[in-house]
Amino acid sequence: MAGLLLHPVLALEAGTGALLGLVSMQVWNRSRGELAPQRKWAMADKESQRWIDATRQAGAVLDGAASITMVSDRESDFTNSSRSARPMSS
Repeated sequence: MAGLLLHPVLALEAGTGALLGLVSMQVWNRSRGELAPQRKWAMADKESQRWIDATRQAGAVLDGAASITMVSDRESDFTNSSRSARPMSS
């Protein structure tokens, strides 16, 4: 798929389902053409890096929240996405 892509992250209040707002948004342009196999790319250069960045941004925006639960599609299912949005309290 080529063209302009958008990766928004919305925050909801779990108890009421109320929309709190946009906590992260990334926009990028994917051009047509042949690409090198993504397995050879550094993690920071992969489009899947957006899941890590979005998790960190949401953690920063929602710093005062009692808890944060991330819900995402299967595209975010990779080992590096399990990094915490913020340090866990002990």
